Amino acid sequence: MFDEAASIKKMLGMRGMTQAKLAGVLGVSQPYIANKLRLLAYSDEERRRILELGLSERHARTLLRIKDTRVRLEAIETCGRGKMNVARCEILVDSILDDLGREAIREASHTERIISFERSLEYSLSLLGEFGIRTRVDRKAYGERVYFSICIG
Repeated sequence: MFDEAASIKKMLGMRGMTQAKLAGVLGVSQPYIANKLRLLAYSDEERRRILELGLSERHARTLLRIKDTRVRLEAIETCGRGKMNVARCEILVDSILDDLGREAIREASHTERIISFERSLEYSLSLLGEFGIRTRVDRKAYGERVYFSICIG
C-alpha cells in the first residue's frame, strides 16, 4: 500500500497531472488516489510496524485520524497485537480521540471551553435539523457568563 502511494505521488509529480486526471488514466476514482496519498503521512517507523503487524490499508486510513504520532504508534501496536478488525480499530480510534478531546478541554481556558461547548451544541442541533426537527438558540453573553435559550420542536 505504501509503495503504491509513493508510485502515485511520483506519477503526479512527473506528469504534472491532477489527481482527477491521473485517476482517469488509471481507471480509478479521484478519492482512491487521495486515499492512497494520505498514507504517505506515516513515518517510516509507523509504516514498518503497520506492515509487520499485518494491518490492512483500511486500518491504516482509520489510524491516520490520530494526529499525535506517539499516540498513533501506540494505537497501531494495540490494533496489531489485538488482531483487531477494522470496526474494532475504528472504535479504538474514536475512543482515543474522545479522550484527547476531553484532555484538551480540561487544559483549555474558560473562554475556550465555552467555545467548545457552543460548537458541540451547534453540531447536536444540526443533527436534529437533519431529522426534520426545528431548533432555535438564543445566546446572550454577560461578562464571562453565557446564557443559552434553546427551543426544540
